[in-house]
Amino acid sequence: MKKFLLALFMVTISFSFVKAESYYVNDSGVEFSKKEYDFISNMFYEGYQNYVTLEDLEKIRSLKLYDSPIEKITSPEVMPLINIYEKGRTLTLAKSCSSNECLVAIDVVWAGSPAVKSYDVIGTLLDSTTIVSYGPAAVAGTNYSKTYYSPQKFSNGFGYSVLFPNTTNVKMTASYYAEKKGRVFASYQHAMEKISEANSKLYTLSIGGAGYVFDFYGAAKDVYDEAAGLTFALN
Repeated sequence: MKKFLLALFMVTISFSFVKAESYYVNDSGVEFSKKEYDFISNMFYEGYQNYVTLEDLEKIRSLKLYDSPIEKITSPEVMPLINIYEKGRTLTLAKSCSSNECLVAIDVVWAGSPAVKSYDVIGTLLDSTTIVSYGPAAVAGTNYSKTYYSPQKFSNGFGYSVLFPNTTNVKMTASYYAEKKGRVFASYQHAMEKISEANSKLYTLSIGGAGYVFDFYGAAKDVYDEAAGLTFALN
C-alpha cells in the first residue's frame, strides 16, 4: 500500500511539473513552455505561435534552438527603388543554429498598405549550403490568416508566391532549415501591378536578380519593385 501511495505521489508531482511548464497553447493544441514561446516571438513575431505545428516545435526541441542565440539583420524601412508608398516595409533575416543546421526565417512587416494588392514573392537563394527541410510561408493581417505549403523549388533555393490581402497590419514569413555552412540570401518583392499567380512564378534564382534572389522573365519582368535583399553566412 505504501508503494502504491508513493507511486501515486510521484505521478502527481510529475503531472504538476508538466502542467507548470505549459505556458501557452495554440489553436491546434500545441503547448509551449515560456522559453519556447519567447523563442518563437523573437525568431518570427508575437502571434506566429499559431502557425507552429507539433512537428515544428519538436524539431526546435530536438535541436535545442531555444537555448541558442538568434542573429538578425533588418533592412531600412524604405526599400523600393521608387517611392510609391505612404509607408514602407521592413525585411528581416534571422537565424538560430545547432551544431550542424540552422533555422532561417525571412520576415516582412508592412507599416502601411500598398495600392496594388496582387501576388508578391518571398524566398531565398543558397550559396554553398543545402536546405534540410522547408517551412511554410505565412501571411497574417487584421482578421486575416493564410498559410502556403508548396514553394517553387530550385537547386539553389526556393520562392513562394503569396497574395497580398486586402487588410492592414500585414506580416509575411517564410522559413526553412539549412546546413550550417555557406551563405543565404533573402528577398521579398512586391508587385507594382496586377499579376496572376502563374505569371508571378516566372523567375529563376540568381545573385544578380532582384534582392540577390529573383531573376524575373516573361510576364513577370518589370512587374516587381526591385527591393533590396539581405544576406548572411550560416557558418
